Amino acid sequence: MRHADASFTFLHRIEEIELNIDDRRWQSALALALTLPDICGGIAFPEIVKKYKDGRVRLDKQNNPTRDVGAQYISWFDTYAEPYFKLSPDDERPYICGERCWQLRCEYLHQNKGFLNDENESEVRFHLGVNCGTSICQSSGKQRTGDDKDIRIDIQEFCLRMCQAAKNYYETARHEKDFDLYNTPVLDFIQTTQLNKIDKRIFIVCENKLYGEALKMTVQSLVKQVYVFDKPEKGKPDLWIISQEMLRSEKQPWFAGKGDRVIVLDSFPIVPDELRGKVLSYLK
Repeated sequence: MRHADASFTFLHRIEEIELNIDDRRWQSALALALTLPDICGGIAFPEIVKKYKDGRVRLDKQNNPTRDVGAQYISWFDTYAEPYFKLSPDDERPYICGERCWQLRCEYLHQNKGFLNDENESEVRFHLGVNCGTSICQSSGKQRTGDDKDIRIDIQEFCLRMCQAAKNYYETARHEKDFDLYNTPVLDFIQTTQLNKIDKRIFIVCENKLYGEALKMTVQSLVKQVYVFDKPEKGKPDLWIISQEMLRSEKQPWFAGKGDRVIVLDSFPIVPDELRGKVLSYLK
């Protein structure tokens, strides 16, 4: 992502997961990967909303239908991601289903602890691993079944497969669905500050360099270019700011042209707001 483009798009999130995998930042990669079905589920199944027992749709504070996030998450995974979580294309079932993935997402993101399915009588536990070499970490030689109570997952493989599923969904749905609605606007303060600055150039001339740098700090929020010199300098700035002693200099380029704009600082210390006010009055 370019420095000037600070908004986070859907594809940026996938890219961030892949970068975290490359850097072996397993926690960050897994956390972001587990949110992809959240985003995709809302895009793919907006009609899945929460309802009261009598069938009425539950509304949020803005009187919009309330998302059934869990149901959307599970539906998207089972519809679009399931093929990526089979050990073999011939497998009847994936090694992790939408419901299990949703439960892992809730446990990992909100509690950072092992998986526990409290809704069933028996416990189902996730065992996360790295460097397993396969998508499922096998701690024993027994064959896994779809009813395993202990599910062992290689984090890298899990994240890569989730990214592949999300990318494939994006490619198939991007012409029908507006993914731009799911961007995160982020304000780049450096870029915003530059855009608000006046496109002008100021030369500050002062024998005392520290004083000159202080003057620069006072006005640099107003204009894009500010330069400090300790003696007269050739050039054609939009505005000169000079200290009183510079009026005794043999060369005074700030008075070379009739249209030159000059602020002579005849008092010390200066009042920052007053100086900024003068600069704006000259340049605007």
